[in-house]
Amino acid sequence: MWGYIFCGIIVTYCCGFCIVVAYVSYKEHREEQRQIQIEYNQLSNRDFELEIYSEQKYDNKH
Repeated sequence: MWGYIFCGIIVTYCCGFCIVVAYVSYKEHREEQRQIQIEYNQLSNRDFELEIYSEQKYDNKH
């Protein structure tokens, strides 16, 4: 009888631990992805600004 209860507690504890670990690593992964997306957007904006700037310089010459 006590063996089943003890086993149930261990299984519950292990599953809970696994869920917490999975959740934490998932959150870290999402944060990392968000950071990459922000950097990518900043780079895209910079490229876009450079394009506009070079077009303006080109227009000014002609």
